[in-house]
Amino acid sequence: MRFEKYLQEKYIGSTKTPRKKTAYTVYENPTMLEMVMALEESSYHSVRFIADNVNKKVFVWSSDAIHEWIWNDFLAKKYAKGRKNNFNSVLGLLYGIAEKRGKKFVITSSDQSPNFFKDYDWKWVDKYVSVSAWLKRFQ
Repeated sequence: MRFEKYLQEKYIGSTKTPRKKTAYTVYENPTMLEMVMALEESSYHSVRFIADNVNKKVFVWSSDAIHEWIWNDFLAKKYAKGRKNNFNSVLGLLYGIAEKRGKKFVITSSDQSPNFFKDYDWKWVDKYVSVSAWLKRFQ
């Protein structure tokens, strides 16, 4: 058995978006240390994340780059297969902004319509970003 089969978290690389010339580090299923590293890259004391319920992956990066840039320019090539190309209408995604509160990261906002995430079970995301309490508002 390969060690990679047991490894949940992964640094998946950096990307420059066409809109900004700064490279953004994107983490897949990040450890707490990687979450803090993404926070340290941010100008706004927060991180952005996308939770993909289809692939059971959470992607985290500095809040300086918006979700659509990271999804369209970096993640969609691998993870959007079989789904709509327009970021704002991709089913199975939950995205938002999270801040570090004590020893965990907690979602503080999202401009996503609840219609796109309310029919999914997101409890698994709490391992990375606490979202359950925030999501209860939409049930």
